[in-house]
Amino acid sequence: MPAFARYPRPDPVYQKFMDKQLEVAKHRISSHPEINKLFGDFAKSESIPYTESKNKILVLCRQRPQTIRKNLFDPKDNSDEVFHFEVDEYGYPDQVILLENALSCFQINKWNPNQYNTFKERITSNDNFTSNSAFEEIIIGYRLSKEFGMDNIEYEPSLPNKKNSDILVNFNGKKFT
Repeated sequence: MPAFARYPRPDPVYQKFMDKQLEVAKHRISSHPEINKLFGDFAKSESIPYTESKNKILVLCRQRPQTIRKNLFDPKDNSDEVFHFEVDEYGYPDQVILLENALSCFQINKWNPNQYNTFKERITSNDNFTSNSAFEEIIIGYRLSKEFGMDNIEYEPSLPNKKNSDILVNFNGKKFT
């Protein structure tokens, strides 16, 4: 039996809210040079509707609304003061600072262009699963480097089967992927 679903079309009020959130996120990453360079001031998220923008770092840099006016969904209301925000919510600044430290630790500016571009494509993806997995991999690598030393950690090393592992840990002469 076929099933049909009808999804609401994108809400212009919510799109306006997300546009404001994008400005908040741009401001927040401006003080993190490695992330800002990687994301190019969230340029990839500017031209897409809010329903498709689910990037992990963008979500971290947004603010969660604390209160919403009663007439939020009144199409005749053109007021800009629709939402009131809490200072912090989704993990900012802790998770963003952690990412900045990880990017600096792994010196991504010195990676070969192919490795850098592949990582950049993944972490800046608007797909939450893709960007979150790149985020988690580099954060785990960074935390392991703090535990075992940076000399014992390699991010995305080549394997004999010509594929790449996420992280290689060299511990007491043994290598773990």
